[in-house]
Amino acid sequence: MKEDDWNAVIQTNLSAVFQVSKAAIKVMMKQRYGRIEGSMENIEQRVKQIISQQLGKDLAEVKNEASFVNDLGADSLDTVELVMALEDEFGIEIPDEEAEKVTTVQSAIDYVTNNAKA
Repeated sequence: MKEDDWNAVIQTNLSAVFQVSKAAIKVMMKQRYGRIEGSMENIEQRVKQIISQQLGKDLAEVKNEASFVNDLGADSLDTVELVMALEDEFGIEIPDEEAEKVTTVQSAIDYVTNNAKA
């Protein structure tokens, strides 16, 4: 086998391994971060980071007392997407009747803290 052919085989195999690994790593990372390991501050930071990303706000704007709608400018679709992101990140399910009560940063932190899977 010529060196160029051999390099093409190696490149193909490495590309395939990378693609498979990439898919597996996403699942593994979700499982790792889906468990609550650590302090209340860690949970609080993760919740705030999700809110910041979902609502396109600077992390400094995401204060515990902030209302998603009144202070952070979220609409109803934003709040649904935010709840879904929290569910994915922490491996929890937030029923609709409970999701309606999650209206502030602190209420999101409290819900995750009290309901996250160990």
